[in-house]
Formats: sequence, structure tokens, C-alpha cells
Amino acid sequence: MLTGEKNRAQNCLTVSNLKLDEVFSDIFGRSSQSITNYMLDHPGESFDVTPFVDDRCKTPLEEIQAAVDGAISPEQAVKLRQCLAHIDELEAHRKEIEQEILLLAEPFSAVL
Repeated sequence: MLTGEKNRAQNCLTVSNLKLDEVFSDIFGRSSQSITNYMLDHPGESFDVTPFVDDRCKTPLEEIQAAVDGAISPEQAVKLRQCLAHIDELEAHRKEIEQEILLLAEPFSAVL
């Protein structure tokens, strides 16, 4: 379910001619998500990616800047926002389930 939602989000970026997958190893990483969120909050606005890119990123800033030379249509923006919100919800549910499992397993920690 999570993989499918991530694929839908990546498809929104691809359709919008945003090639973040070519410059970031994880398009759901910190730098890529910062750029994506900025673009969703400021549609059609040109911007400098420098403040959004982590210092540890190995991809040259010029390549990243070129990768965001696209525009998210209003329809794709709605779809992408929904996908990202659903991904966040799924991650929250996964964490909640993991906590419950750890609580259930706690009495057996000596055996485990």
C-alpha cells in the first residue's frame, strides 16, 4: 500500500516534468521533500534550491536546480498533496502498530 502511494506521488512529479528522482536517491528524503513542499506552497514560482538541499547531498546544485524546472498543474498538486498526506498517515499507523507489538512483547523480553 505504501509503495503504491509513493509510486503515485512520483508519477505526479514525473507528469509535472520534475525530475527529482534523477538527482536524489530518495525522493521522499529531507531535501527532496523540502523542495516538493515549497513547490506545492508556491506554485509556478521560480526559486533557488540551495536552502533546501542538505550539505551531505552529493549531487551538484546546478543539476538539482535543473531538475525542478517544471511546473505542477493544479490537478497534479491536489493529487500529490493527497498522496503525501496518505503516506504520512500510513507511516503513522505503522509506527503505532510497532509500538503495540513492542508493548505486547515486553513481558517476554527475557526470552526474546
